[in-house]
Amino acid sequence: MRKNSFTRLLRVVSVLCVLALAASCGAQEAKGDLNAEERKLRDKVSAQVEEHWEVVKDPASTAMVEMICGRLAAFTSRDLDYTARILSEESPNAFTIPGGLIYVTTGMLDFVRSDDELAAVIAHELVHADKNHVMKQVARNQKLSVGTLLLTVASGGLGPVAILSNLMQVAVMNEYSRDFEREADYGSIELLYRAGYSPSAAVTILERMQEEEVKRPYVDPGVYRTHPKTQERVNDIISRIREKGWSLERKVPLRLLIPETTCDQNRCALYIDDYEIWAGPPSPVTQQVLERFEEAVREGLQLEIAPYDIHVVEQNGIRKLLIGRKVAALSEGLPEGMAPLDEVREALLETLQRAKRVHPVAEYFR
Repeated sequence: MRKNSFTRLLRVVSVLCVLALAASCGAQEAKGDLNAEERKLRDKVSAQVEEHWEVVKDPASTAMVEMICGRLAAFTSRDLDYTARILSEESPNAFTIPGGLIYVTTGMLDFVRSDDELAAVIAHELVHADKNHVMKQVARNQKLSVGTLLLTVASGGLGPVAILSNLMQVAVMNEYSRDFEREADYGSIELLYRAGYSPSAAVTILERMQEEEVKRPYVDPGVYRTHPKTQERVNDIISRIREKGWSLERKVPLRLLIPETTCDQNRCALYIDDYEIWAGPPSPVTQQVLERFEEAVREGLQLEIAPYDIHVVEQNGIRKLLIGRKVAALSEGLPEGMAPLDEVREALLETLQRAKRVHPVAEYFR
């Protein structure tokens, strides 16, 4: 979000949060019920956030964000009412306030290419909330424990104003330390994997934000502020995905290299990202050839594959088109009118390069 918006929010919310906490923190903190205190703080802060930014009520968008948040939150550890809301703001951003309330901007919804990328954004913020990073970061900044921090706020005076201002700055502007950011990055891919989303989305969303920074360096990347630097974070996440033994498949969150076979009374054809790759006369044999080819493309044609891994070999007089180690098509028994395998290979390579131009910043062969 734009910094003038942040400044306006911090100025108003910091004072009002002090009044809210001063009335409520002392008794519960003595019992160690930190979650209860966070819930009270969330209610007061969210009221001020939503006074300055309109909450989007569109049923479809709201349901999508809440569904993704709920699916991910099932794998968090703290007893918080994790909730996500949408703010009307053109800059792509997301942030969490104490108590597990996550805000995603309309700009971020426009920016992501898939549910997986949106899930990566929300998962990152969920980890910040689950690990209580906002309060821990402010306590660290003030050289206090979280408990002492709340008691200090409850005591009144000038100190709490500065503390609450710092709290809102950390929360809304995502000013976390390197270790908290790394914990959120690593934790987010765990949530994505356990919730059935692609962990690769944590890579693609960072790479795309990095590209956005290059195109428009004046844009504050918010949720993905560069601490540590974006490329370092990408490398760390990729290394963690490899350590886990998970596949790095950028095409899933980017919605690229998607094959589809269609047949009508005139012809059967296979398309990748709406570009025709291979076609033939309408017949059960053609359809069988293309469906086998589609399966190989869906599994093996990755943005991370090297061009030489798409190749044609000949064995015992039969030519084979391989995508990686998988046989995608055979020359034997091809219906008349279907292009030879070498031409299909060229079409695949062109399609692969076209997809990489959509997402040019990645180091695909790392």
